[in-house]
Amino acid sequence: AGSDYRPFVTFNPNWATIFTKESLTLTCNTDPTDSQHQTYYWYKDNQWIKKYEKSIIIDRAYEIDSGDYQCRVGNSHRSEAVRLIVSDGYLALKVPPDVYEGDDLYVSCAAYPKYKAKNPTLYKNNELLTSKISGDIIKLGTARMSMSGSYTCTRDSYYSYTTYNSKADISVKELFTKPELNVNGNQLLEGDHMTITCDTKLSPRRATTELQFGFYRNGINVQGFNSSNQYRVPSAQLEDSGSYICEVQTVTGSVRKRSDTISINVKVKLPSSVTVRLDPPGGEMIAGEKLEVVCSVDNATGLFQFSWCNQSKHCDKKTTKTQKERFVVKNVVEDYGGEYQCTAKKVGSQLSITSTKIKISVREPVSNASISPGDDIVEVAVEDTQCMTCSVMKGSSPTFIWLYNDEKIDNGSERYQIRDSGKMLCIESAQHHHSGTYQCQATNQMSSNRTFHTHSGIINLRVSVRSYTMVGIGASLALVMILLVAAFVVFKYRHTITSGLSNCHLSAKSSGNDT
Repeated sequence: AGSDYRPFVTFNPNWATIFTKESLTLTCNTDPTDSQHQTYYWYKDNQWIKKYEKSIIIDRAYEIDSGDYQCRVGNSHRSEAVRLIVSDGYLALKVPPDVYEGDDLYVSCAAYPKYKAKNPTLYKNNELLTSKISGDIIKLGTARMSMSGSYTCTRDSYYSYTTYNSKADISVKELFTKPELNVNGNQLLEGDHMTITCDTKLSPRRATTELQFGFYRNGINVQGFNSSNQYRVPSAQLEDSGSYICEVQTVTGSVRKRSDTISINVKVKLPSSVTVRLDPPGGEMIAGEKLEVVCSVDNATGLFQFSWCNQSKHCDKKTTKTQKERFVVKNVVEDYGGEYQCTAKKVGSQLSITSTKIKISVREPVSNASISPGDDIVEVAVEDTQCMTCSVMKGSSPTFIWLYNDEKIDNGSERYQIRDSGKMLCIESAQHHHSGTYQCQATNQMSSNRTFHTHSGIINLRVSVRSYTMVGIGASLALVMILLVAAFVVFKYRHTITSGLSNCHLSAKSSGNDT
């Protein structure tokens, strides 16, 4: 046997007191796993006696055989001393040398062999016990620690009125220690392996006793009685938190003990990050498209609430038992754009984790370009100023170009001034060469490979002579006409006067002739 093992001594019959001339066998009990070929050493009252067998027999006991017996196996420690009392009195209260919790406890109120006695009665601490008696044997029941104490038995002699008594002490020993709960690790996080161990220690003299273990959380049984002293949870969750106790019992349930309560708190284990996946990827959207957002966490357990939130708007929230959640926007509008984040919040706690900011930009393709003024024909006088403005009904961040007679007008053109980021085309001094067709084109680019265009209608610009020139010509013509009329009037007037003078001269001449 190993030097750390301690054997123990048992008696057969199992009484600590025998009468003289009775027989008794003492056995040195060792570890069952040890080799059978061992050397045994026996001691009485701390003195070695030359006995080398596993068992020694006292065939006819004498009072001198009384004493404290010990044994040793090989290099082992000595066993605890067991006291043997050899009595030659009329009455002996025989009790077991060792009593453990759960033992069936019997005592014997025995008269000396060949002497007759009657009316066995048993007292504990001077109180009468009403125990079941069969002949000399008195059954006390299942041994409990509370049964320890001083016992006295009495019997009456058959042949006289004499009453005999005998005393003995019974010390009920602990079969196994009060169980103690231990849990692995100082701090348990969700998903951790949790092992709760129920530790107890059997008395070496009852080392082969089979024990069963049960576990309770908050008063509810979580593992029924079985031979395992461990309660295992492969992946601990928040609901595994609580007050735990374990209970240990013998197979028959004759001895049952409970541990003290321990409190176990499984803490929330947050994932290291929240991942966001967009479809289409990149976050650049065209108004009217469908957007799918998948928020996910890795190495997480339990119930999560996912939120997809704009920095200045409402949040979409969903609760799931999986490690990811999908948010779908069937028809993205232009004002959906902004900075978003996905937040994963552990249900049942205030702890959460948030993704990095995701920028969503929504652009609307340009459409329905038009030119103001919107007439199909625009009349402009020479040297007048004329401006035209291009606009679109829809479209994000459009750029504009102008076409004259289907040819692009360059920004540096000397004939035109392009203003307001290309939106306005101006002619500061219209000339005949400005006449022709004008059209604008609006463009916006959604991505590196997606560009949209729209064209306005065509406007015809006509540059004509200014109206005050025509008035001048008209006035000149009118003046000429007036002068012509005046000349004609003068002419007529002069002609009339000339004709009158001629007639007067002729009349005078005729009168002279008559005289």
